[in-house]
Amino acid sequence: MLEILNNSLKEKNIKKNELSNKIGCTRQNLHYHLKNLKDGRLTFNLEQIKIIKDVTNIDLLYFFTN
Repeated sequence: MLEILNNSLKEKNIKKNELSNKIGCTRQNLHYHLKNLKDGRLTFNLEQIKIIKDVTNIDLLYFFTN
C-alpha cells in the first residue's frame, strides 16, 4: 500500500508536507502513519483516509486489504 501511495503522490506532484497539511497533521505525524502502513498497520483515521483517497484517487479498498 505504501508503494502505491508514494507512486500516486509522485504522479500528481504532491509533496508529503502538502499531504500532511491536507489531512490535518504534521509531517512528523504523517511519517509515523506511513511507517505504520509499511509495517502493515493502518493508523490513519477514516477522515484522513477519505482525504488521501480524494487527493490521490487511490481506491479505498487498498487501505483495508493486505
